[in-house]
Amino acid sequence: MPKRIILYQNCITMDKVLKSEIYHTEEAAMKGHTRATHNLGFEEVKNGRFERARKHFIIGFNLGLHESLQALRELYAEGHASKEDYAAASVHIYQALLRRQRKVQIGRKQKRP
Repeated sequence: MPKRIILYQNCITMDKVLKSEIYHTEEAAMKGHTRATHNLGFEEVKNGRFERARKHFIIGFNLGLHESLQALRELYAEGHASKEDYAAASVHIYQALLRRQRKVQIGRKQKRP
């Protein structure tokens, strides 16, 4: 077979693989998989859909993936996310940190005789 035909067939196969990969990533994200949600955000950035990417990163961060906040920060630095989006995510971090510290303090108090 000529090289062009082989390359064309490989491109079609790769296109089908990528579509399948994105489909399964979307399925996993809908079921609450944090890394899948984060990865969908990057797929949206690649396709130029920054509003959807921002939403994916916020959801990923709310599910506990700190890397999503870093990605949101990059969107903010590039002008694709608002200051309010980044501030709301930062407040969420602070509140989660306070809750974690309170749990540790309560656990220490209960262990004392």
